[in-house]
Amino acid sequence: MRRLRRIFLARAATTLAFAVLTTVGAWAQQTQVSTTYIDADDQSQTVDAYVLDGSETTLGVEGSETSVAYVANSDINFDNVLTLASDVIIILGDGKTVNFGTDTTPLTAPAIYGSNNYSLAIYSQSRGENMGKLNIYSSNIGIQAKKLTIGGGDYTIVTSYPCLSANDDVLITGIGSMTLESESNSAILSNYDITISGDKIVAKGQNNVIKGYIIDINATSS
Repeated sequence: MRRLRRIFLARAATTLAFAVLTTVGAWAQQTQVSTTYIDADDQSQTVDAYVLDGSETTLGVEGSETSVAYVANSDINFDNVLTLASDVIIILGDGKTVNFGTDTTPLTAPAIYGSNNYSLAIYSQSRGENMGKLNIYSSNIGIQAKKLTIGGGDYTIVTSYPCLSANDDVLITGIGSMTLESESNSAILSNYDITISGDKIVAKGQNNVIKGYIIDINATSS
């Protein structure tokens, strides 16, 4: 009996050690790289960012008191929702494109979902013609977050519900172009302020195309 018990404990310890090593190994495979980007104040910033590869379903670290950064260093296609577990920064690499769904096969869920708990900032690495692109096609919401900041990049977001939705402020600045089309709701919806500046914005929707508490637009829009 004692010998069997020792064997059982030895096997259990081996299994536990393997599980720990597997977990550590999986975490180690998440690559962080030093990444520069232009923030909403048009200032260059540097951050250690995890590299997106299209396999992610959750972004952020639960309980994190600071924003967790991710960068798209290649063209990426998502066919699933990205759920935020904390405040998150997404950096669009120069010349790279991130797609959620397609015009013929849209997502049935939001592309990026932070509920009313977590904020999202999307930045480009530079300004000008080489900025990264984000395309979203969904029969749901495009992006939903507590607070939403978009600084730089080119965007096409086509949805059935709001393209951009936030419980707090929405700030859009430094973009090259943005096309927002909502089939049955506002293109941009916020319970607080909406501030927009950029080169060209096309927004189409129902029930007030852009709906917020205070709306400040300084852009070429239609």
